[in-house]
Amino acid sequence: MKSLYKRLSNSQPVLELIKKLQARERSIQVTGLAGALSRFIAAVVHEREGSSMLLVTAGPTQAERALDDLVSILGHDRVGNLPPLHRYPYHHRSPAIGPRNERAEALMRISSGVSTVIVTQPEVLLERGPDRQWIEEHQLYLKVGEDYSRDMLLASISDAGYQRESLIDSQGQFAVRGGLVDVFPYGNRKPLRIEFDVDTIKSLRVFDPVTQRSVKPVDKINVLIGEEADCEGSGLMNLLPEDMIIFWENLEEIEDRIELFRQRYEETKTKTLK
Repeated sequence: MKSLYKRLSNSQPVLELIKKLQARERSIQVTGLAGALSRFIAAVVHEREGSSMLLVTAGPTQAERALDDLVSILGHDRVGNLPPLHRYPYHHRSPAIGPRNERAEALMRISSGVSTVIVTQPEVLLERGPDRQWIEEHQLYLKVGEDYSRDMLLASISDAGYQRESLIDSQGQFAVRGGLVDVFPYGNRKPLRIEFDVDTIKSLRVFDPVTQRSVKPVDKINVLIGEEADCEGSGLMNLLPEDMIIFWENLEEIEDRIELFRQRYEETKTKTLK
């Protein structure tokens, strides 16, 4: 895989593509990208240009394949997945833990400004989901030594739909023991332990949910706390950085998927009005 990636990086068609991107051509059509070839091209462009990229696939199966390929090429730290918040129109239930984790991580990747590749699906582009304002309003930023109301923190976590438990072992849970608040944010691989001295943050620690023992101290945390199911923001396109490259993989299939979603929307809307 690495040898193929190296050959593609220096191939004439790819070099021509890079030139067009550097010339700021707004729309570039590339044909003949069978199988995983399009993901190799996407990875090369991302590395050469240094810009973040949104890779839009035609559906969940294609998204999984693209994610696997890009992680193999670029590594976990540089690739995220943004699945749809709702698969069907007027479906307002919160997604399962897996998709919520993936969405929270991807949204934080996009809003942070760090160069990344995000794999997504057509439905995400049609949703009235989180925009930049919503992300800013629902980020939890804490730093050791700074003042922060413990009661306000607990209210924010509860409002976001987190469940209070005696011990936490899964995302979407929190626990309170005196001045200690444990919280397992969506998008995090390990939970966080926040120690308060009245309303001052005394310490922040990452801990193991199995042993409940601290793994390492941290100086600050920045996580996303919010209930996306209640969000009526302007959507993903208003969250993307201006220089983000959008890579449409199999555009015709994507257009068909969007048309199918619109048909479902009209059918569901008609049933709802009856």
